Amino acid sequence: MHMKKYIFIAFVVLGSALPAAAFGATLSLSPATGTYQTGSIITAQIVLDTQGAPIEGADIRYLNYNPALLEVQDENAGIAGVQISPGTRMPTTAANTVDVSLGRIAFSQVISGNTTFTGSGVLATVRFRVLAPGNASVTFNFTPGNTADTNIASAGADILTSVTNAVYTLTTPPPPPPTPLAPIVYLSPASGTKTTGAPFSFDIMLDTRGNSIDGADIIVTYNRSLVKLLDADAGVAGIQIAAGTLIPITAANNVNTAYGNIEFSQTTAANTSFSGSGVLATVNAQALAPGAAHFTFTFTRGRTTDTNVSFGGADLLEGVANAVFQIVDNGIPPVIAGSEPSGTIMLPSNLTLTVTTNEAATCRYSTVPNTIYSGMNKYFSSSDGIVHGTSLYFGSGFQAGQNNFYVRCSDRAGTAMTSDAIVSFIVVTDTAPPTVSQASPSGIFFLPKNVSISVTPTDQSGVTSCRFSLIPNIDYNLKSRLLYASGTVFSSSISGSDLRIGQNNFYVRCKDKAGNANASDAVISFFLVAAPIFTVSVEGDSNASAHMFTLSFSSPNSTTVIASIKAWADRYGNISFVPDNFRSNTLIAPGNYDVRIASDRYITRKLTNIYVGGGAVIGVQPLLAGDLNSDNVINSLDWSIMDTQWAKMFSSADINRDGKVNTLDWGYVRKNWLQTGN
Repeated sequence: MHMKKYIFIAFVVLGSALPAAAFGATLSLSPATGTYQTGSIITAQIVLDTQGAPIEGADIRYLNYNPALLEVQDENAGIAGVQISPGTRMPTTAANTVDVSLGRIAFSQVISGNTTFTGSGVLATVRFRVLAPGNASVTFNFTPGNTADTNIASAGADILTSVTNAVYTLTTPPPPPPTPLAPIVYLSPASGTKTTGAPFSFDIMLDTRGNSIDGADIIVTYNRSLVKLLDADAGVAGIQIAAGTLIPITAANNVNTAYGNIEFSQTTAANTSFSGSGVLATVNAQALAPGAAHFTFTFTRGRTTDTNVSFGGADLLEGVANAVFQIVDNGIPPVIAGSEPSGTIMLPSNLTLTVTTNEAATCRYSTVPNTIYSGMNKYFSSSDGIVHGTSLYFGSGFQAGQNNFYVRCSDRAGTAMTSDAIVSFIVVTDTAPPTVSQASPSGIFFLPKNVSISVTPTDQSGVTSCRFSLIPNIDYNLKSRLLYASGTVFSSSISGSDLRIGQNNFYVRCKDKAGNANASDAVISFFLVAAPIFTVSVEGDSNASAHMFTLSFSSPNSTTVIASIKAWADRYGNISFVPDNFRSNTLIAPGNYDVRIASDRYITRKLTNIYVGGGAVIGVQPLLAGDLNSDNVINSLDWSIMDTQWAKMFSSADINRDGKVNTLDWGYVRKNWLQTGN
C-alpha cells in the first residue's frame, strides 16, 4: 500500500513538468507586409498563439522599428510618454513603453492569481504613422532559449519558439491630378472695322477647358446708338440672336433693345453634362453710326446673377473676353429701306408716317418734291435713329385721295440724301355703316338667371362701338346701353327684369371709325319659357329643405354635362332648374334629357331620356341613404366612416339628422348595402 502511493505521487510530479517542454508558442505581426503612403497609418497587431499551452505571461523586449520611417502613435494621453494599445488576453499589463529615439517598444502582460491563459488573440496593437518612403522592418528582438528578450512564460519556462516579423513598403503619394482650368466665354472676332449701314456678325464662344458643365448664362451689353441687333427668328415675338447647337436646350434668348443688352441661356438635358468648346450663339448686327461699338459681358467672378457657366449649382466661370468694333462712316447718304403707309387705306382720323433707314440718321419730309434736306421744315422723331415716325391728322396732315410725302435723311456724319424717297398712299372715304351679323342667342330656352347677348359687326374702316336698347328704332346716339368688344365680338350680359317669360328682343346698332352708324336695328330675339321644377326627397329625412342638391342636364345617353345647378330644396322639396350663365354660359331648351340628381350622403338618381318642358313639374324618387364617402356605392367603406363617428353628435354620418350616430343610422347603411347610384 505505501509503495503504490509513492509511485502515484512521483507520476503526478513528472506529469506537471511536461507542458513547457512539449509546447511551442508563437508571436506574429499582422499584417506582415503591405504598401503604405507617407502620412497614412499602419495598424499592426501583435498576435499571440500559445499552441495549446497554458501560459502565465508574455514579454515583448523589444519590438524594433526605424524611427526615421515610422512614428508610434500614443494610445494613452493621460500617461507620460508613448504607449501602445494593450489587448485583453491577460488582465495585467506589466510594461508598456516606447523609446521613440531608439525605435523600440517594450510590452508585457501577465495573468493574475492561480490562473493561466491558453489560446490565441491580439496581445497588443501598434499604430505607426508613415514618415518617409522606404522599406520599414518591424522585428521582434528574439533568440530561442534567451529568457531576457522576447518570451512567453509557461510554468517558469520560455516556450516561445518562433516569431513573424513585418516589412512594410513605404511610398510617397502621387501628386494630385492638375486642377483643370476653369471655363471661359469670349467673343469672336474680338475686333474689326465696320462701315455704317453694313451688317456684321460675331460668335459667343464657350470653352469649358476640360470641365463638365450643366449650362451657361450670357449677358452682353452693347451701345444701341451705334449698332442695331437683327432678329434671327421672325416667328417669335421680340428679337433673338441665333442659338448654336453646342448645348441642346435654349432656355432664354432675348434682346432688350430699350436698354441694349442680350440675355441668352443654354442648358443640358436632364442627367447629362457637356464638356468641350464651340459656338454658343451668333449675334447678327448692323452698324448705325461712327464710333467704338463695345460688346461687353456683364461679369463678376463668383457672382451667380450675371454671366456664368455652371455645374452642380456652382458658377465655374473664370473669365471673359469682350469685343469692340470700330464703326466708320461709309461716306454715302442713308438709304430708306422701308416706309408706311402704302396702297389704299380707309379714311382714318389720324395715321403715322414711318420710314426705316439702314443707318442712324435724322429724317425730314415735305409735300413739295425736290426740296433739299436743309430746306425741309417737317421732322420725323426716332428713338434709335433707324425707325422714324410722325403723326398726321386728317385735314391738316393728309387728305382724301392721293397723298405723297417726300422724305430725305442725313446720317451722323452729316451726309444727306440728294434725292427724294416718296411715301405714297391713297385715302378713300368710308360712307357705309357696319354690317351687323351673328346675333345671338336665338331660339326657345328655359328662363335663366342671365343671358349673354352678342353680335359680330364688320366694317371696312373698323368698328368702334355697339349699343342696344329694349325699344326698337332708337337712334344710335340715343341708345345708352353698351355692348363690349372682345376681338370681333361685341357682347353684354342681361339679367333681372330685362328677361321675361315670352319673347325677348334687343335692338342693336354699331358705329365705325369713320363715324358711320347703323340707321336700322339688328335684332337679337329669343323666347323664354318657365323653368322646370323637380320635386326631390331623401330617405330618412322628411325635411328635404335641409339638403343641397345638384341637378345636372346631359343629352340622352351622353356623359357630357350641358348645364348643372346646386340649390336648396324648398320646404316642399321643389327645386327650380334655373341655369346661371355667369358660370355656365349655357342656355337650355325644352326637350329630352338625362337628368342626374345628387346630394351628399345619398347615392344618385338618374332620370333617363325624359321630356322636360317649360314649367314642367317632375317628381324624383327618394335618394337612398348611406353613401358617406360620395363614391356612389354603399359598402364597407361607408360603414368604416360611420364606425369612427359612432355615438358622436352632429356628425356627417348622422343620416336621420337626429343629432347622434347610432343603430338607426346604421339601419339605412345595412338596408342599402351594395346599392349603387344610377
